[in-house]
Amino acid sequence: MRLCMDKHNYFTISAFIYLIIGIVFVLMIFNDGSAIINGYLFPVWLNWVVVIISAYLSYQSFQFKK
Repeated sequence: MRLCMDKHNYFTISAFIYLIIGIVFVLMIFNDGSAIINGYLFPVWLNWVVVIISAYLSYQSFQFKK
């Protein structure tokens, strides 16, 4: 059995991954969660940037799949 990912599957999977990341960060924003990496507390406005970028990447992945 040959496992090969074509362009359609790649863009579908990447779009859903970006969508899930965006949803997780939106939930973090509304639940007053903060991202702490290596002792550095990221501000809430940076979560909004991640949401916007992940939404854009998800949208573009869905568009490229066509």
